[in-house]
Amino acid sequence: MLTPGNRVPALKIETVAHGSFDLDVDKGENGALVIQYRGLHCPICIKQMAEVEAALDDFTALGVEVIMITTDTAERAAETAAKANVSRLRVGHSLPLSEAREGWGLNIST
Repeated sequence: MLTPGNRVPALKIETVAHGSFDLDVDKGENGALVIQYRGLHCPICIKQMAEVEAALDDFTALGVEVIMITTDTAERAAETAAKANVSRLRVGHSLPLSEAREGWGLNIST
């Protein structure tokens, strides 16, 4: 589980349209915002993705890099990005479920 004051796990992930993302290298001057989204099946996530893209310039001005990540495949992540009509936002995909759960604290409901 992620807790304030502790270092986050390493994150190296492929993105839909922006190559690979490495949290140790690609963070902004003031850090990075990593948002986990559930996947293509989640209409709330698609809406959030569009809202985050609309705010990218604000995050850039603050020196913060932004990435949304999912355990979905590259194909499903690309479909989600298309549904959200985003092109500038980094959308990472194929995060192993075990890493999402153990390293990033993803809670999977039954």
